[in-house]
Amino acid sequence: MCSSDLETASYAKFQYWCTDLTGAKKKVIAESEDAIAKASTTIEALSEDIATLEADIEAIATEITEDEAGKAESSSQRDAANTEYLAAKGDLEGTITAIGDAMTSLQGSAALTQVQKAAVKKALAFVDIYAPEASSKTVHAFLQQREEPNAAADASVAREAGSERVYDFKSGGVIEILKQLKLKFEDELEEANKAETAAASAWKLADAAAQDELDAATTAKDKKTTLKGQKGQDKSSAQSDLTEATDARNSAKSVLDDTESTCRTRSSEFEDRSERRAGEKIGRAHV
Repeated sequence: MCSSDLETASYAKFQYWCTDLTGAKKKVIAESEDAIAKASTTIEALSEDIATLEADIEAIATEITEDEAGKAESSSQRDAANTEYLAAKGDLEGTITAIGDAMTSLQGSAALTQVQKAAVKKALAFVDIYAPEASSKTVHAFLQQREEPNAAADASVAREAGSERVYDFKSGGVIEILKQLKLKFEDELEEANKAETAAASAWKLADAAAQDELDAATTAKDKKTTLKGQKGQDKSSAQSDLTEATDARNSAKSVLDDTESTCRTRSSEFEDRSERRAGEKIGRAHV
């Protein structure tokens, strides 16, 4: 076999290598481009999902903060109302006790002890404030009669003469006044107790509902945070796929470019030599 035939056979093998390698690299490039497109689309979608989740999480976090503040404020108001109730309850119970002690003292002997006088005077302060003026005068006149026996005689003379208003100097009348006043404060205490019980029950229901809302918001926030983490991992995986596909495409392009350049050069050289040999052959034929 002559040298030209050997070169032709060698070039045929080279052409096969060029065709095979360029075809393989073009396939890699096409597959990589497809992978790049898919990864890019995935990354874009995941980025949008993550942005939405972040906005949702921020909104829920703000809602939780506001709800917690509202719940704390409601609790503070309830504590303040309860403190006010307890103070009023203590005042009412003290008033009821004072009036009861005064009634007990007046139901005893005619002469009041110092302790009894103190109890009656304490009750008298409430009579002056809350009882009608006539009742207040009756109680004052009665106490004056108990403390100053001569006042009773003067009052008797006055009644006989009809020169002044007649007061009921029997303790029963005074006790009745105190009894009515005591009932008034007992009614107020009962109403205060009922109002506090109702307010406490309403607050407990509202507080439980507020806590349920907080728990639901916290659960939603946790779920979205978990989902955001998962999508973040998926995005990182897609970015790795994108990087890998991009590197594979760039590498294949580089090889393809080099191969096509080499194949063009070899092809051009082979054609030049083939033309020279053909020309030489024609020249020899004319000699």
